[in-house]
Amino acid sequence: MLVHIVMMTLIAGVLGTGAGGLLGVLFCRDSARLTGLMVSFAAGIMLSVVCFNMIEEAILPENASRPMNILLVNTGIAAGFFMVWGLNEWIENIRCFSGSASGGCIGQESGSAGGSGAALTGNFRLLTAGIVMILAIAIHNLPEGMVIGASCAADSMGTAGLILAIVIGIHNIPEGMAVAVALAGGGMERFKTVFLTAASGFPTVIGALIGWKLGTMGPVMLCLMLSFAAGAMLYVVMGELIPEAIDMWDSRLIAVSILLGMLTGLIIIFA
Repeated sequence: MLVHIVMMTLIAGVLGTGAGGLLGVLFCRDSARLTGLMVSFAAGIMLSVVCFNMIEEAILPENASRPMNILLVNTGIAAGFFMVWGLNEWIENIRCFSGSASGGCIGQESGSAGGSGAALTGNFRLLTAGIVMILAIAIHNLPEGMVIGASCAADSMGTAGLILAIVIGIHNIPEGMAVAVALAGGGMERFKTVFLTAASGFPTVIGALIGWKLGTMGPVMLCLMLSFAAGAMLYVVMGELIPEAIDMWDSRLIAVSILLGMLTGLIIIFA
């Protein structure tokens, strides 16, 4: 049974996000306009996933007899949002401290106005967003794995767990794509981008083993974990990806791309 659970969650977590990462790097190009559209499209997908899937699951997690207190959900979302904000500020301070010897922050050209300095700053913002998204998705994948593991514990045939693994694997593809677009747009090598994106799905395996071992999971803790991950994602989308997409191409088509991403996310979630 343990081997069965590990294989299912490797496919759902690692292969699912890895496939999304591969799609992301294949469609990411050097064109600022195209990259901006890809980033905004991925941001739209993530908004749908957060608003119509993660938060919904946080309000009514698996094995909960009734919806969670909305204040508990709001607390988790706010904690995730502001913790990622603080993490970004910390990374930015490290970047500026490391570049102080040259008279400016890493990713900026000292003494230059706009031009390549702004482009380098944009690249760093995308790279930072991708790294933060890896952490947020890893947090999100842990309770997803627990759902699979607990379902397998409750069903000796593992049928329910297999169905959940397939659904979660498909659900992880756009998440992996969003991460890969950010990392590749930030200048990371394609192989490393796909590898790190796939690695963000590994906590699914750990979560599945925990869920199977416990048999049942605490709905309050699951609620907090999902809402925390949702808040982290919301900051990345609204504080990093959308502003960066607009910086790359100040066009109303960015808004259209976000809308198309949200509609695509709805199809993935509910189709």
